[in-house]
Amino acid sequence: MPQYPAYGSIVAAGPNACVLHCRADTAPVRAGELVLIDAGCELDGYASDITRTFLADWRFAGQQRALYELVLASKKAAIAATRAGMVLTIEPGIHVRPAPGVPEQFHHIGIRIEDDAIVTDAGCGLMTRGVPVEPDEIEALMRV
Repeated sequence: MPQYPAYGSIVAAGPNACVLHCRADTAPVRAGELVLIDAGCELDGYASDITRTFLADWRFAGQQRALYELVLASKKAAIAATRAGMVLTIEPGIHVRPAPGVPEQFHHIGIRIEDDAIVTDAGCGLMTRGVPVEPDEIEALMRV
């Protein structure tokens, strides 16, 4: 069976990472921004879907890490609670746009951490774990 991208990939940084399905544009990636990459492929009729949030620099800036860790904790809680034999995606995220009452240090932060999961009687196993999700692992990867 032919192999294809599962959908058009999303690569967005800064304010564009706050748009759930941002279309590609020519906006540059600036120092201090987070870069959200959502991509998937189709293999033998099965579609994958994975999203990661990377750094434009080598470390999280300001409140980025706190929000990232919040999303990661949500993901871990969802994985622990997932039951019922099926395949699905677990995709927590946060997209903070400027708005009344939202502290400025959180503006333009978009984070998603998505994996494909297979649920069996033994629990929830992640199939797309070859890309780091822990903040320290991401910072180490970006320093290379």
